[in-house]
Amino acid sequence: MNITSSNHLIHMLDSNKVDFLILSDRVRIDETRYQRTTFYQDELVLIVNPSHKLAQKQDCSLEDLVNETLILKPDKSATRIYLEDQFKEHGFTPPKYMEISNLEGIKQGVIHNLGVSIVSNFAIQQEINHGLLVKVPIQGIKFLRGISYVYHRNKHFSPAAKHFIPLLDQTVL
Repeated sequence: MNITSSNHLIHMLDSNKVDFLILSDRVRIDETRYQRTTFYQDELVLIVNPSHKLAQKQDCSLEDLVNETLILKPDKSATRIYLEDQFKEHGFTPPKYMEISNLEGIKQGVIHNLGVSIVSNFAIQQEINHGLLVKVPIQGIKFLRGISYVYHRNKHFSPAAKHFIPLLDQTVL
């Protein structure tokens, strides 16, 4: 298993270093070369430190984020592109942001009160359960993305992949 940028993962798939990838459905791929199957729906949610003023609110608006530092992935990431498109659609431009290239770094940045972020709900459950982060709904906005597995259309899978992919297909959307 390798967690890295989607461009690097696609290169690994092209060079047959991996059998398949698990990617956001927001990552652009060549649909003529690759098969994509979405097996999970993920919501991106606003997270804040428990001592942050927004942590006490039932929900917030994008305007409540105007004076916040938004911790985001670098500008070439599929998540960042998706969020910026959604912000533009809602007429919001974050005035201050910090880029951190990996999810763990982003979560630690929020835990240490360097800013707020919008990340995968699935990826923060442990921190929420332990009181390290608080998620705050944004009024009238849901950031949804599918999680897919991707492989070459004519790929012959290894025995391990043949057993693993059906497990993904059993995941409830």
